[in-house]
Amino acid sequence: MLRAFVGGTQISREQIYQACFEVAAGLAQFVTTGRRWLPYSSVSPEQCPALFMSQVREMALEPKSGELRGGPRKIEMFVDFSIYVDSGQDLSVVPTTALNAIIDIFTEVGFPVGASVPTQTLGGLVSEARWSGELKMVEGQLGSRAIAFIGVRIVTASV
Repeated sequence: MLRAFVGGTQISREQIYQACFEVAAGLAQFVTTGRRWLPYSSVSPEQCPALFMSQVREMALEPKSGELRGGPRKIEMFVDFSIYVDSGQDLSVVPTTALNAIIDIFTEVGFPVGASVPTQTLGGLVSEARWSGELKMVEGQLGSRAIAFIGVRIVTASV
């Protein structure tokens, strides 16, 4: 069981994943949210915008040069967020317009990248949680729908 320590308090894997989900769910006015992924075909237009989080993988970070082997180590945790929007039947509305606004908030406020931006720590539970990897979008093949898949990398405090 992963047990990180923050200020002498044990933090569980579940607390970290739940905190990450809560940050993401609070970034936009999502109609539907869940930690159980649903395919876009199972989400009605009335349930959009929708957000789903999937736990993807974890990796133990090896100590850096000069760090004590066998001492506290950090764990990388990776999650993928799926965001679904529906622009309705008005063909003059581009489905990715609403999606782009959510992506901007996600990558610039919720899980920002860069040295000049505040680090997302999930309320002090982790060292950092940042947008990581490729951001994938699907638009144009789904009628009034657009979808984004955003990866987030979480680095725990020493465990």
